Amino acid sequence: MPYPMMEWPRFGNFRRQLETEFGCRYIDDGKVTVNGDRVARLERDIDGETRRYAVYYSDEERLAPTVVRSICAHLRVDPTKFGLTLG
Repeated sequence: MPYPMMEWPRFGNFRRQLETEFGCRYIDDGKVTVNGDRVARLERDIDGETRRYAVYYSDEERLAPTVVRSICAHLRVDPTKFGLTLG
């Protein structure tokens, strides 16, 4: 479980860590929109399969533990790097 008073990462920092440590890609080509809002995505290649996760967070936005956990689970990233466990 996360520490109760732990400060959660801003999306920009979290995204850069995913890119540098886990080989994820952040793609914001402006082609995907939902109700007129742009939606970017995080991608990671695993065993010949590309895993994608839609994101709509600004770089300064703090992520809730449930969001960090969801992204880690979907992209198959070790959540302990972010102070979480799956389970």
